[in-house]
Amino acid sequence: MRRLAQYGVALVAVAVATLLRYALGDVWGTRYAFLTFFPAVMLAAWRGGLGPGFFAVAPASLGGILFVAPLGS
Repeated sequence: MRRLAQYGVALVAVAVATLLRYALGDVWGTRYAFLTFFPAVMLAAWRGGLGPGFFAVAPASLGGILFVAPLGS
């Protein structure tokens, strides 16, 4: 159960970072695409270790790609 909670923290941290990045989209535009995801991944790795840290990278990458317009568009 403890291990599941660590992965849950990783997902929640990335979800909050994705919402924050989406909210700041008008201010930042396409600059700083993944800036809000670094603290989320670091929190997941600090709280859960290597596994949850690596696990947080996948949804963070997906969130950054989906919610940030391509450069030059």
